[in-house]
Amino acid sequence: MNKHNIALPLQNKDSLTITTIKKTQLIICTFLALVVANFSFQIVKYLSEYDTITQTPATNHTVTLSVTTLLMSGLVSPFIEETVFRGILLNYFSTYYLKTSVIVLSLIFASLHLDWFFYPYFFSSLILSYSYLKSGKDLKISFIVHALYNCSCLLIVYLN
Repeated sequence: MNKHNIALPLQNKDSLTITTIKKTQLIICTFLALVVANFSFQIVKYLSEYDTITQTPATNHTVTLSVTTLLMSGLVSPFIEETVFRGILLNYFSTYYLKTSVIVLSLIFASLHLDWFFYPYFFSSLILSYSYLKSGKDLKISFIVHALYNCSCLLIVYLN
């Protein structure tokens, strides 16, 4: 407040703090949305394959978590995917057809993962696109969420 009791706008330092808090909230909410979406689809996938799972003998699958795997899946892949899909393609096409470009690019993103059960990839791409657009096209936000998500999936697979 100044001498006339008029509220002044936030200073740059306060504005930076609020922006950082909002971006952190966006990262956390986007990450949680990815986890919930993937968990939901994994339940559906498990239930749809339940007969096959119960009739097939269990096999031992050993998963090794190497530094190369962690770097490729946790950092390099999210960096390339986010740069190409959000940073270049979505940035370009969103100026013309926002909703259509998000859906089409999410379909392409899911298809390129070469998994028949592509719904989690599709919805993950929708969520990452939303966070990218919501953050003012800040590629760091979608990259951080994507990298955290991939690393957490690797850790879950390794611990299983």
